[in-house]
Amino acid sequence: MKSQAGSIIAIPNAHGFGMAKIIFNSSYFKDMILIKLFHVCASDLDALQTDPEPDGFNLYYTGIKAVRIGRWPVIGKSPVTADELLLTKRKSAGEIWIEDNHLGPASEHDLQTLPEMVVHGGGLIEKYAARLSNQIGPSSTDSEAGQ
Repeated sequence: MKSQAGSIIAIPNAHGFGMAKIIFNSSYFKDMILIKLFHVCASDLDALQTDPEPDGFNLYYTGIKAVRIGRWPVIGKSPVTADELLLTKRKSAGEIWIEDNHLGPASEHDLQTLPEMVVHGGGLIEKYAARLSNQIGPSSTDSEAGQ
């Protein structure tokens, strides 16, 4: 399955797998994606539930390479909503962006309230997924399977 906006990906970590959705794949910022890292974990790929999407999440900009080479496999697809696209609103070098659309200079209010576009390496994203796994424990599917 090809990676693109809306792809659901599995992120391996020390405790199994986390799950994320690619919200945005930039054409302007080469090989950069925005992922919605869900607050879920599973001991194996089959235990990840892609529908419905979990409620809790964190947003991270990262590179697409781990998806392209198959380290983060695509396990599903879900349309990107208009609300999710609004999550791409950010500041970068004092400028405001939504997706690949440059909106102009940031106001003082924008500088104080909007997230900075910081690109995290793949290894760091895997550590974030492992940390979430530690905080929430095994998925309900894993718990039921162990009974």
